[in-house]
Amino acid sequence: MTLHIELDPGLEASLSVAAQSEGLSIEDFVRGCLKKQFGKAAPATNEETTTPTHSEAYELGKHVFGKYSSGRSDLSVNHEKILGEIFDEKHRNR
Repeated sequence: MTLHIELDPGLEASLSVAAQSEGLSIEDFVRGCLKKQFGKAAPATNEETTTPTHSEAYELGKHVFGKYSSGRSDLSVNHEKILGEIFDEKHRNR
């Protein structure tokens, strides 16, 4: 189905920025918004229809996976030491 709608310039600009920030085309962004909206509004008939699959979960989050990686593999073990180093460096630069 093809749908044509007219948007005021402000809404069109907001849509364009939102789609770009997600790394999606405007068409894909709008499709995703509609799926989310109707997914929330649709009555759940069984768990299978309401539980996202692993591939859907990956698609939803792939733009942030690894984006904020520190490159350190010891964060959970040495978090106090690492925070201390960060605070010391911050105070040395003042």
